[in-house]
Amino acid sequence: MAILVVGCNKRPLEKSDDINRMKVTYFGALNVQKTSVELHWGCSSETVGYLMYGKTGTENIQYLWLPSKQHFYNVTGLTLGNTYKAIAFCGSLDLSTSTYLQTFYTSAGISDEIKSRGIWILGGLGYSNTAISQVDLYDPVDDTWYTNVTSIPTARSYAGIASYNKKIYVFGGLVSTNPSNIVEQFDPYTETWTTMENMPTSLQGVYATGGDDAVYLMGGSVTNTVTASLPNVIYRFIPENGTSGQWDALTTSVSIPARTDFAGCSTGGTVYFNSGRANDGIAQLVSDAYIPSGNTISSTNEASFSVAAFGAASACYRTRPLGPYTQDNPAMFVLGGSTLDNTDQPPTAILASNRFEYYLTPSDTGTNVVSVGPNLPNSLYYPAAEISYEKRKIYVFGGANVVNVPTSKVYSLDLADPSQGTWTTESKDMPVARFGHKAVIINR
Repeated sequence: MAILVVGCNKRPLEKSDDINRMKVTYFGALNVQKTSVELHWGCSSETVGYLMYGKTGTENIQYLWLPSKQHFYNVTGLTLGNTYKAIAFCGSLDLSTSTYLQTFYTSAGISDEIKSRGIWILGGLGYSNTAISQVDLYDPVDDTWYTNVTSIPTARSYAGIASYNKKIYVFGGLVSTNPSNIVEQFDPYTETWTTMENMPTSLQGVYATGGDDAVYLMGGSVTNTVTASLPNVIYRFIPENGTSGQWDALTTSVSIPARTDFAGCSTGGTVYFNSGRANDGIAQLVSDAYIPSGNTISSTNEASFSVAAFGAASACYRTRPLGPYTQDNPAMFVLGGSTLDNTDQPPTAILASNRFEYYLTPSDTGTNVVSVGPNLPNSLYYPAAEISYEKRKIYVFGGANVVNVPTSKVYSLDLADPSQGTWTTESKDMPVARFGHKAVIINR
């Protein structure tokens, strides 16, 4: 938005002044962006143009040597969320010839409130199994998409993606057909990327989740298939330690199964994991939980979901004492996935599921039971899911219904009672169709 401030200062001799010297006839700021603006002005006769601009209006001077009655200059290199002033001249830098002062405001970009409540979409594959680097943001409150907010510096598929301490992390994945150990951190508030310490092992299809004190990773394969999944290892990444984070390799007394494409989430000091594929490509349904504080598997025999699948979406509903909706039960939701055994990554064949099931957490409440909710409108392999606490809804993004063909549909379900209700197809699709991606929020 530009605000035009016009000072006329009409004088009795104005007509003769117009004859004797050049005058600025109009001045406008158009297409104001985060770091740039287009400045347009007119002269009473063909002449050269001058422009002064800056936060005070005088820091920078630009000379336009080509005589014209209409001048244009694209100012770049501005900073976000600042007020700038500009004065245009015709013929010479004579302040008496320019009575037009233009004030404009560079956009502060997406507000911090929207970044905090919005759902970030990262990673995945598009058509022709192309890794997608574009990062989009969906604001459920205003039902608005912010397209191509940033790009993952290293495009990869089947990466582990998690939020932790209001930042987003991308771990490993397939770069072309090779597993990677690259770790990149995104700060949504500054919209900047930082390269962190490499993973101890190059992995694709690894499960990553932000815990209370660190990011935890498990599973994944060291090759471009699932036949070399890692057993009984948990990688803990503490971003705050050292200059670029610290890695620890942990083992537990009860083995973590060797799987690729785990689903799961972290809440209440517990890391839940389920489904995925074993080394032979067989889809799994057994669930378990890891307790980081004791570096041990939960003593509870966690209830398993009813359908063996891999590439399922998952999200934890983390209610808080101060709300909103404090009466709602904390829960883990699992949606979709493929039930067809396959060792390839991406799979060469899928049988997508439309199942929607949930498990109340923590499991020590005595409700160690998986409940079935309404089926998704479509069967989906590797969609993404996340919660909007402002809307009290779970959202499901994209996925594939047939092998390697991404969709862009968005579905939502009210969480007042997840066992009931009807899925709503949102009116606005994702900007880019994708599967194998992640949806994350930074306010939980």
